Amino acid sequence: MSGAVQIRNNELVDLLRPDFVARNDSPLAVASGPNAILEKSATYAIATSDFVVGGWLTIVYTGVADGTITLPALSNAYSATYNTGLVVNVKYETSSSVTITIDGNGAETIDGATTQTLVSRYGNLQLQAGPSEWSII
Repeated sequence: MSGAVQIRNNELVDLLRPDFVARNDSPLAVASGPNAILEKSATYAIATSDFVVGGWLTIVYTGVADGTITLPALSNAYSATYNTGLVVNVKYETSSSVTITIDGNGAETIDGATTQTLVSRYGNLQLQAGPSEWSII
């Protein structure tokens, strides 16, 4: 996705690549738009309906207890056709002392590790889906 998108006939159309269309029955279809912000206060698994491949998704964690954010499967978050992947930003926005664990889907890794953690208020971790793993960017 180029970022220049339009919804036509219930389909998300990339205006710079008109051959790319995300239909409402595909894993790329999304109600949140190509750049979404979700606030979560507990453990959450990112759903395919939360994002568009090539877009950005920010998860703002506001929970008062430890929580885990599970990334979507790379097969849903990366497009080999367009050589682009979802960018996920996890932001620590709680005044409580908690640990936020970011977990790859199943055995998928984040820069070689199965999980990453955020432990500091206002900290964030930005990741991008790649062909074989998530990368910290």
